[in-house]
Amino acid sequence: MDQPAAGMKPGKDYVSVVSADSFGLGMNIADELANAIGREGEVAAMYYAPDFYVTNQRYQGFVARLEAKYPNIKLVTVQYV
Repeated sequence: MDQPAAGMKPGKDYVSVVSADSFGLGMNIADELANAIGREGEVAAMYYAPDFYVTNQRYQGFVARLEAKYPNIKLVTVQYV
């Protein structure tokens, strides 16, 4: 759950919120892709709902990891669905 349901009050309706590490997930996706293509080549990214916080976090993690760790992989295009 990335955010509490609307109308819920902290301490009354819930005690904590468990959230995914979407940025870290994006980094892991970049690692998996890099390994699958031999750590070089041209790739494209496609994702859904570019105005959704967790989607943006995954994409930003993906791009950050490609730029920092894989200089021989070029992101040639991005498509938002």
